[in-house]
Amino acid sequence: MKSHSVVRLASLLFALASSLAFAQDHQTPSYFEEASKTIGKTGTLNPDGSYRINIPRTDVSFKNSRGMPIPADLGLATYAAFSGGENEAFVVGDVAMLQHEIDGVIDALRLGGIEVVALHNHMTTESPRLFYMHYQGHGRVADLAATLKNAFALLGKPAPSVEPLAAPGKPDIDWDALGQVFAGKPQKFASGVMRWSMPRKDLKIIQDQLPFTPAMGLGSWAAFNACECGLTMVMGDTCCGSRTELQTVVDALRKAGISITGIHNHVFAGSQEVLFLHFDGEGDALKMAQGIKNGWNALGSH
Repeated sequence: MKSHSVVRLASLLFALASSLAFAQDHQTPSYFEEASKTIGKTGTLNPDGSYRINIPRTDVSFKNSRGMPIPADLGLATYAAFSGGENEAFVVGDVAMLQHEIDGVIDALRLGGIEVVALHNHMTTESPRLFYMHYQGHGRVADLAATLKNAFALLGKPAPSVEPLAAPGKPDIDWDALGQVFAGKPQKFASGVMRWSMPRKDLKIIQDQLPFTPAMGLGSWAAFNACECGLTMVMGDTCCGSRTELQTVVDALRKAGISITGIHNHVFAGSQEVLFLHFDGEGDALKMAQGIKNGWNALGSH
């Protein structure tokens, strides 16, 4: 046997022995075991003392654009990882969701006080599309587990039926009323789209000793378009300068029935953490505008 093979075998045997020794010497705390029972999936106590529960998305078959199957073990999974004690714990994780599951999972997490941290994709050609939402929370293990149970229970539910669009004509939008909501005039496009912007002049961001200014993209915007189907569509982005601002905007948009479509950063290693929340929605223009502005009203106040 070659020397490198002997070394590798010895390393594997040492790792196995270490894992067995850890399992024998460290018993999983009862509150973590109760959390796994609540969530419905047994977890693993890690050598660093954290407790992790993995839930692969085996209820759906995924393929890439070439038709290759994508096994859940490649990373198509939801997880929750706990640290801390029974009454003061930290949980962090990721939820792997189909498009129609996103809004409900966000609502369930926020109802239980768990923060939404990021929403993005991990692949680009999978079918059906799978999105990942990172979250974090603090509190009693039992309370965190109960919230996660409610959120995870929404995974695998059938997509709601979508009524086919009619063609009653474009809605009669009171653009002046929207202007009053946003306290300003919109940018008008030849396509009929109206776009309101709110630069974050209160944020002074320095990136590599140079300014990241509002005109460079440090701001929020919302664009509206009237459809011949009788509905109005809105798309936009909100610039959040703190975790409190982010959660407040998430709650305000969801209360107005607007979907969260992405949460991420636009610059790296700035002087202050800034996150951008993308959204879209369909419905009554004034109602959606008021929901967006309710979120924007919190910007700069935290």
